Amino acid sequence: MWIADPQALREALLSLQGEAIALDTEFVRERTYFPTPGLVQLADIAGQVYLVDPLELTDWSPFCDALAAEERTFWIHSGSQDMEILHLLCGRLPAQVIDTQVAAAFAGMGEQIGAAKMFETLLDTTLPPEATRSDWTQRPLSDVQLEYARADVRQLVEVGYLLRDKVGEARWPWVVAASRERLLDKTPFQIDGDTLLQRFKPGVWLKPKERFRARALLVWREEIAQRKNRPRSHVLADPALTGASRDEPVLPKGRYRDVVMALLETIPPDGALMVAGKPTAAVAAEHNRIWKCLRVLAEELELPLSLIASSRDALSWARHLVEGAPAPRLLQGWRWEALGREATRRLSLPPSEEPSVVESAEAVVSSCPI
Repeated sequence: MWIADPQALREALLSLQGEAIALDTEFVRERTYFPTPGLVQLADIAGQVYLVDPLELTDWSPFCDALAAEERTFWIHSGSQDMEILHLLCGRLPAQVIDTQVAAAFAGMGEQIGAAKMFETLLDTTLPPEATRSDWTQRPLSDVQLEYARADVRQLVEVGYLLRDKVGEARWPWVVAASRERLLDKTPFQIDGDTLLQRFKPGVWLKPKERFRARALLVWREEIAQRKNRPRSHVLADPALTGASRDEPVLPKGRYRDVVMALLETIPPDGALMVAGKPTAAVAAEHNRIWKCLRVLAEELELPLSLIASSRDALSWARHLVEGAPAPRLLQGWRWEALGREATRRLSLPPSEEPSVVESAEAVVSSCPI
């Protein structure tokens, strides 16, 4: 059903059945920083599908109120960009959310599985591939686009329940917690230098001082891209940013050359020390021991390691043990339950390293009914 006015939207939301609602969005952003919404899709377990037109709808308050409802959980697949759309439309994010890509990872289907592959594996169905890269702001939408939009969100409901069964009751709280961390713990479009650097793939080839320069350039690029609503690559492409970050920088050509030069001159030569000091030999040895143990454990327990712990987490744990740094997140909450407790036992760490108060993942899931 096509929805283009607030009253129809309000009635559609009231008609949705069940506590789990599938949600998907379509958008375009090839020439802009901020995505332009093209369609919002909703579906329930009863098979009802609603296609909401953001080009016509001017009052999103019924939808935004539904997002805030604690008694409903929204299923979204790989939903970071969907969160951006919801933030643009409502200025808020859902109260409860499950990322089915996270659920699929805990079900042993790989850590970055796409929706189409997931549907094919679990439902033996396919989506029309030609619709994914189409212009969702055109009107009217083509029959292929409409077929894709309906099938995508309808199947998402079915898959969500299948994944919950595959993951199992014991591990489902970890899916809830990991989904919240991925989708709800950071406000969309918030500029954070550490996050930008972590997502900057060429950064792995840079030296510490070069990474510090790259971090500063990434923050600057993000600010300009947002202010002008232009793609990041239109401000400064990744290869140019990498070149400018080198110890012997290659300055970019074009309008921002002088700006980049001036920015580089403001970066202190010892700035890399502000990002992270080089680990001592004792810390490095403990880090290697912990990280190896975590990798082995994740494989044994069939857990998606990248969603639970990183090498940086292992380093934080090593610094906690050797230098008395704050306790890492692996000793807290659902990560402690998933890997931390068993890793502590395997590594023969003293009992004092066990957290005295651990937030229960069951406490998290109890407020997220499905």
